[in-house]
Amino acid sequence: MKTLYVIFIKAILAISISAGAQVTDIAVINPELTERPWLDQSVHLIHGFEIRQVFGERITAERHSNLGPITTLAYLSPQQLLEGLDTLETTPERKEELRNKYSDEAPGGALQIFISRPTESMANFKWYFVVIRDRDDREKIMEIDLSYQAAQLPFANGWWNYTTVLLPEAITLPFYVYLNNRQSQHLSDYKFMISSH
Repeated sequence: MKTLYVIFIKAILAISISAGAQVTDIAVINPELTERPWLDQSVHLIHGFEIRQVFGERITAERHSNLGPITTLAYLSPQQLLEGLDTLETTPERKEELRNKYSDEAPGGALQIFISRPTESMANFKWYFVVIRDRDDREKIMEIDLSYQAAQLPFANGWWNYTTVLLPEAITLPFYVYLNNRQSQHLSDYKFMISSH
């Protein structure tokens, strides 16, 4: 009986892991990014990559619930970004246009970023920028300012926002991602390490 239970658990895990590498519609928010705030040193397997939140956990009364501010991200390789186009419900012409755009503008793949905040202004991406650093966390590879993007109406998690950031330079795994808020008093707000699974 115990052997059957172990086989069943391994089968479920194998299905989950293989499904995690499959990228569906890139315009749809991955629900793993919206569930709850991540804790420091927590590791999340998304799209076949390990995302570790190195730091960024804020001490708030709601930090372990769906009510606290959420800052999460996922990574798509250049190949996954292009494969994800096949799942979009749009015209073949639009798919080809996006395929050319991603091939030209995203040799490093893309980051999917989700945030929720208690106020509308704090959830606008105009305050944020991304810094990508190398595997040793010594050299800055690129810095990307996020554009104005108004927050979405509150739903469960407060005001929220979601964006896909194209990475214009090729990147070698593992690498570090810093997501910083120009309004904060911290030198760096959130730090993630992205590595292969």
